[in-house]
Amino acid sequence: KHLCVVQFRVLKIKTAPNTFEYIITNLPFSFDINDIKTCYRLRWGIETSFRYLKHVNGLLYLHSKKPDFLKQEIYGNLILYNFGIFLANEAALEKQKQQLEIEQQHQSQNKYHYQVDFSSALRIARKYFWRDSRTEKDIIHLMIKYVHAVKEELRPFSRPLRGIGAVHFAFR
Repeated sequence: KHLCVVQFRVLKIKTAPNTFEYIITNLPFSFDINDIKTCYRLRWGIETSFRYLKHVNGLLYLHSKKPDFLKQEIYGNLILYNFGIFLANEAALEKQKQQLEIEQQHQSQNKYHYQVDFSSALRIARKYFWRDSRTEKDIIHLMIKYVHAVKEELRPFSRPLRGIGAVHFAFR
């Protein structure tokens, strides 16, 4: 009795030789493939942010039942996430300044670009909120210790995938 007509289109995008990615969208045909690629790339950044919110910041399981407390928990996690990312970006800028000074002194160019590990940055920001009395500069210098190289080339082999097990009731 209640039928709904849904129109969509399937896009086939070549990502590498012999490798394709399929995107299903209901955007109008006025959006060409480059517009959809841009939207998908922006969406991927949002998905990554939600991954950090859920897994690193502890928003995977909610601890409240009342709607007001749920909102408070979500807003608290969002504030902590934004604070941690802000400090991580400041630490990345500070590390970049240090790296430029080292490169100018030694007249050499580093092979890789380095960035701060966001998981470690969010954990440090959480500790700062809970019980730490350090200043923001101390926290930024602590975050500088957690940098890793960003390698552009792909790995020559695939990683073995593991399944995700169930979370038992005793641990929920």
